[in-house]
Amino acid sequence: MNLIRLPEGVIPFDETYILYKEGDLMGGVCCILALAPILILQSYLTWFIIDRDVESLYVVVGQLSNEVLNKILKRVFKHTRPMQDGLTMINSNDSILSFGMPSAHCQFMGFFTSYIIVNMWCRWRYKIEKRDKLLYSILIVLLSLSVCISRWYLQYHHWDQIIIGYEIGMFVGMWYYMSVVVLIAPLSIHLTHYPFVSYCFEILHILKV
Repeated sequence: MNLIRLPEGVIPFDETYILYKEGDLMGGVCCILALAPILILQSYLTWFIIDRDVESLYVVVGQLSNEVLNKILKRVFKHTRPMQDGLTMINSNDSILSFGMPSAHCQFMGFFTSYIIVNMWCRWRYKIEKRDKLLYSILIVLLSLSVCISRWYLQYHHWDQIIIGYEIGMFVGMWYYMSVVVLIAPLSIHLTHYPFVSYCFEILHILKV
């Protein structure tokens, strides 16, 4: 069991377990940025509900697989997190929550950044104006880097945990994108010819394959 003793002036952000110093405005902003992965997953769900596009399911599967990989890597590296201004984290049961290499937030954002930007420029190249794609790409990169910096500011990770996590996420995102284009998407189109798969797609109201 992880036992956490909060020093004076350190509080959790609303109903989350994200900790920051009371009265620290920048810390509050960083706490909001730390919620970005949750908001992104919600946006995937919204994308699916609105467009009924199977591609939204592809990216969710990839994003969640990336999270599983992060849990495995943390078990492999067993790299401790930095101490947070007197915040005592006692790792009495080898819990994965106490491991910081690689950063889950940064790996998540690295996957999101590489997959969405490459997908936007390659598969959505005729759906979005080039000027808008450039703007969206810049905004996505700035968001992902802001999340990474927030993990350092809140002292949840060392810089090497942040950088390596982001790099792993970007690599996995690009690799998964190529897998979707070359293998997964063509296979799903082929499988729709089978009655059971077609029935499942109909139940989910998937309109775009």
